[in-house]
Amino acid sequence: MLSELLEKYNKENFARFHMPGHKSFFNFGINNINNIDLGYDITELDCTDDLYCSNGAIKYSENLISDIYDSGFSVFSTGGNTLCIQAMLYLAVPNGGTIIIAKNAHKSVISAMGILNIKPIWINCNDNNILYENLEYELKKHPETKAVFITSPDYFGAMVDVKKIRLICKNILILVDNAHGSHLVFFENHPISLGADLCADSAHKTLPVLTGGAFLHIGKKFSEINNIKYEDAKNAMQIFASTSPSFLILVSLEKCALWLKNIGKTEFLKLKKIIQEIKSKYSKILFKSNIQDPVRLTFDTSSIGLDNQEFIFYLKKFEIMPEFGMDSKTVLIPSPLNNLKDFEKLNSALENIIAKKNKINYKINLETKNIDFNSKISIHDAMFSKNKKILVKNSENKISAQVIAKCPPGIPVVIPGEIINKQKIDILEKLGINYIRTVV
Repeated sequence: MLSELLEKYNKENFARFHMPGHKSFFNFGINNINNIDLGYDITELDCTDDLYCSNGAIKYSENLISDIYDSGFSVFSTGGNTLCIQAMLYLAVPNGGTIIIAKNAHKSVISAMGILNIKPIWINCNDNNILYENLEYELKKHPETKAVFITSPDYFGAMVDVKKIRLICKNILILVDNAHGSHLVFFENHPISLGADLCADSAHKTLPVLTGGAFLHIGKKFSEINNIKYEDAKNAMQIFASTSPSFLILVSLEKCALWLKNIGKTEFLKLKKIIQEIKSKYSKILFKSNIQDPVRLTFDTSSIGLDNQEFIFYLKKFEIMPEFGMDSKTVLIPSPLNNLKDFEKLNSALENIIAKKNKINYKINLETKNIDFNSKISIHDAMFSKNKKILVKNSENKISAQVIAKCPPGIPVVIPGEIINKQKIDILEKLGINYIRTVV
């Protein structure tokens, strides 16, 4: 049973370097995650506010977030970052059209584009950063472009220069999936402050929020020029959301807003100092990019002869549970709610692993971020087509009716509408995916 599995994990005393950011401990008003007061789990009543028609306590808390992030306004989501992405795309491209999008977009973006009949123009990434010359080229080639969609930071902590994107895009809308960067407001690197028009923050990933809690930020300039109001954002959310939002998640978002306002910056600066010490000590086995999240830990262990599975095996022996691994990279997501004991465990594990390292370089043989999407029909038409489930090994030259991505990190390998080739079949089989839905 699920409850038994979770109870077993809780008893194993792992240092949680994975989502969510609360690390199973709330110290600002909500009980411990293992004993949450279920009295908070209610529905909309006369005595409570309504998430999608807020004019009371919820709106007050959203205003706190808007003040912290300096947005035109911000709204809460209890449907995760996926709901924020859906609403964001609806606000920017409500009637379909063309957007330029980097290939490291999350699979939820693909599904939202299919629903809204949005046509993607794909641009490549380099070390998980956008190749800016590609963006300039595609903007000139596609003057009909309505928006540019970027993911920053990505799962590995690599970040895009949003200011540079703003200069390139001029008056084209910039949409940012900032799922992993809610905390960047304290490092003067949040997309809204750098010129993004719309930004989705998956708050639970790095902040002390229950899973499913997220923020959608609407930029001041976008709101003014397009006459987008608070109620419009709520309506966009409501189109895709459940009519029964979780008040448990809402309470955690409210408590987080107060925590961010009062001590959030102090706590994240403390965390940054701890992470800088780890990065300095183990710099030879760290993933590096031009711009990086200051508090994300991504290890690249190819130089010491370990792939992610071997590295994670050693981490678990020292009671360290990472977020995920891919190829030779392993991602750990620290937050201010990790305690000093967690970091002591991590340091012991890394010292032990380094001491036992071998000299054989591990060669990365699977790269998914720059795979081509050979589309035959639109995402929308493929998603809503008549389709059937077949074996992956029999799918060559057929058209995919679904998005396929290993999650995490959720970056698509196959998207709806593309012709499946031998390369894609090989990758899917390596990922252990045996079936796929194809257009009939």
